Amino acid sequence: QRVWTSARSAQGSGDLGDSANSNDYNEPKQQQQQQQHNKEDELTEKRFNVAHEILDTEQRYVKSLQQCIENHMKTLRNNYTILNKATVDALFSNIQEVYLHNRRFLKMLEDKMEGWNDQCCLGDLFCTFFVGYTKDVYSTYINNFDSALDLYYKLMDENPDFNAFVMARKKTLGLDLSSYLIMPVQRIPRYLLLLGTLLEATPEDHPDRKGLQVAATKARQLTDEINENKRITEERRKWTETEKQLDTIPASLAANNATRRLIKKGLLIESNTSRSSHYIVLFVFSHIHTLKAKRLTLVMKQAPGQ
Repeated sequence: QRVWTSARSAQGSGDLGDSANSNDYNEPKQQQQQQQHNKEDELTEKRFNVAHEILDTEQRYVKSLQQCIENHMKTLRNNYTILNKATVDALFSNIQEVYLHNRRFLKMLEDKMEGWNDQCCLGDLFCTFFVGYTKDVYSTYINNFDSALDLYYKLMDENPDFNAFVMARKKTLGLDLSSYLIMPVQRIPRYLLLLGTLLEATPEDHPDRKGLQVAATKARQLTDEINENKRITEERRKWTETEKQLDTIPASLAANNATRRLIKKGLLIESNTSRSSHYIVLFVFSHIHTLKAKRLTLVMKQAPGQ
């Protein structure tokens, strides 16, 4: 009896030991599954938050453009005692066109987000937005922005009526006019950041993954193209301003001005043995085919320092 009892006790102990070993094996596996599940939940929540941030910022952006147009541009256009029409057009450029374009995009975005679930896709929507018309609309505005901002500060200094108008609107709306004017310049780079964040929260096997990758690439290309167009426009503007300072312009410089760019302008001092010196302004252009071996002297209308 004692032998039988001991054997049963040993067998019972063995059963408990096998059960404990089984639990020890299953517990890490369960922990891994729980961790994976938690990670997926975190990505789902992050993706939800980023998607709604895109929607919220787009709504605020479109609303701000509308405020700028209604409370600033249209009011100034209807009041010629403050600014004439040409000045208003130069100040606001094609901001109304930007507003209408993004209002259409916002409507498509709202339709996408209305029935949001984790399988919804935004990449294809942005791919459509970043082609064609967006580049034209934003390039026009951004190319004009520096000139518009210079004009704004000049008007604030020299036009008391305009200054008073801007300050009154700022008190009502909470934003200065310059803050409204810079918004379209900042919006495309902001899209790039938001898409990058959304891509980080999108799993590799998600149906939106590939579309977001393509959209992010298009946003980066669009940003680079707009910046390049702005650089070229600025170089042409500098040459146009330089032309106004010259007494005479050689035919080789005046021709084909649309494709020539002023790369650098600098002041040189040429001295001789009689202790006298004179100034030479050196211009470096993108290309001049007809002046390969000629020395070109361009006479400035004003002496240096004046």
